[in-house]
Parts: sequence; structure tokens; C-alpha cells
Amino acid sequence: MMDNLRLMSLVRGGTELVLPVTPSAYAVSAGMRIETLNIHGLGDINVAGYPTLAAIGIDGFLPANDYQFAHRPTQNPYTIIDIIKGWISGREVVRYIVQGTPINIPVLIEDISYGERDGTNDIYYTLKAVEYRYTEVEEVSAGWTIPARQYTNAPKDTKPRRTHNPRSTTTPPPSRPPVRWIDMIY
Repeated sequence: MMDNLRLMSLVRGGTELVLPVTPSAYAVSAGMRIETLNIHGLGDINVAGYPTLAAIGIDGFLPANDYQFAHRPTQNPYTIIDIIKGWISGREVVRYIVQGTPINIPVLIEDISYGERDGTNDIYYTLKAVEYRYTEVEEVSAGWTIPARQYTNAPKDTKPRRTHNPRSTTTPPPSRPPVRWIDMIY
């Protein structure tokens, strides 16, 4: 085994999947959303937005044979593919870690393309992932409440129970006099 190659792993819960061979290439892109606005009499301007989600691409292979540059003993490469496909179908958030770098990003695996090339039974793959951003919802009170929707384990052909809407009992806003065209001119 060679100790000077980077270890890359995908971690989900208690499962750490160390890629048995350091991929030939990986890329992480980061950026910012930029909005272009057209201002009458001025033209286009750019407005800086917020950061975009990082995109990750990994190209490598999973060995079916013992190689001295492999980090782990050889296992069936299709077992690793099945684990990754399970994370994809389960919509699992996975942590992508590259040892010796600041890369430690929660991701959703978007796609994995794989196949055999040279008759060695090794699997060559391209994995695409997108950063997952955890969100928190802040509860804000506006002085009135909306009743929670009633969900049950009833069959889908039954309708959810309706609850009374407290907004329907509030007084309507005061009416304003109609705006006349002549008022808008002056």
C-alpha cells in the first residue's frame, strides 16, 4: 500500500466507505449566484447574490484485483456500487471527506455512471454529488394561528378533516375610497 496518496471516503451514519483506490481526478466547484438586472436608462447591472451549492465530481475505478496501490483489500466492486446506489435511491445525505484537505462536505449523490473497460473486471466510475445545505425554519407569530393539517393513516380515498379557519371570523380591513384617474395625475 502507498501511504502518500489521499484517502477519500463517503460517510453515512456508522458506515464509512473508503474508496479503495485514490481517484484519478476529483473536482469541487463553489460559486455565487449573480443576478443581472436591466435598469431603464442605465442598462444591465450585476447584483451579488448568495453562495451556490458546491458541485463535486469524482472519476476513478474500483479494483476487482489486488493492486499494491489500493488502500483496502480488494472486495467485489459491485458491492461498493450497490452501497452508493442504495444511498441514491434512499435520498441519503452522505459526508464527502478528502483526508488532508479542508473538504468535508455533506452531499447528496446525484449520479454514478460505471462500467468495465479493459477486461480486468475493474469498474471505472464517475460520481456526481451536490452539497446539501441543512436548513432551519424559524417560527414567527403573526398574532393569529393557522390550524395544523390533520393527517391520519386512513386510506388515500378519504378526505382530510377540515378545521375552522380563525381568519374567517376577523373583521375585514377598512375600505378605502376608490382611486380616481384624476387623483393619479396630480
